Amino acid sequence: MNSPKIIDYRVLQEWRPNDLTASVLNFIKEGWQPIGGICVVVGDSRTNNVCLQSMVKYEKNRGSMDKIIE
Repeated sequence: MNSPKIIDYRVLQEWRPNDLTASVLNFIKEGWQPIGGICVVVGDSRTNNVCLQSMVKYEKNRGSMDKIIE
């Protein structure tokens, strides 16, 4: 079986983990899927931490069940 083809890729960036969670959930509702784990870049005394999550969108695969339903 072939792997689904990725058709779009985004990296979400938020300053707080709770905000990243909300952004990821919103993207999931729009058909995106997280890929890999989150990344937290720890800042120093002059910069803030940043939370990142990669998101992908796969092409819609018309499988055998679609043919049965139609």
